[in-house]
Amino acid sequence: MRRFFAQLADDMAGGPNTVGGDVVAVLGALVLAVTPDDADRLAAALGRPPDRVAAALHDAEQLTR
Repeated sequence: MRRFFAQLADDMAGGPNTVGGDVVAVLGALVLAVTPDDADRLAAALGRPPDRVAAALHDAEQLTR
């Protein structure tokens, strides 16, 4: 759905949404680079349960594909 609306916005703006595309690419790379230890540290820094952070990272990976 995100890709559809990004493409729609690109089409309506008359060109590619470079900034939005760059943001998605960077976030996708960051999600893929997170190791289990990083995820635990991120959970601690956010004050969130590790399983919720892991689920959010999984969901973010699916969105950035």
